[in-house]
Amino acid sequence: MARTLVQMIGRLIRTEKDYGVVVIQDKRFSKWVGEVMKKRRYLKDDYTTMPLNRAIKEIPKFLNKFRN
Repeated sequence: MARTLVQMIGRLIRTEKDYGVVVIQDKRFSKWVGEVMKKRRYLKDDYTTMPLNRAIKEIPKFLNKFRN
């Protein structure tokens, strides 16, 4: 399942101009996926873990950076 999720994220972001948000609610799993994504160089920047209520506030800010 974890490998499938990493592949799906890889399909979300295919080029330098692509962007996206992935929310994984299992802290242990999100940390593992983040490390795998960094190792495969899918992540340009570092990943962040945060509580869901904070993510709900931060996601629109993140998306607006790329829309403009």
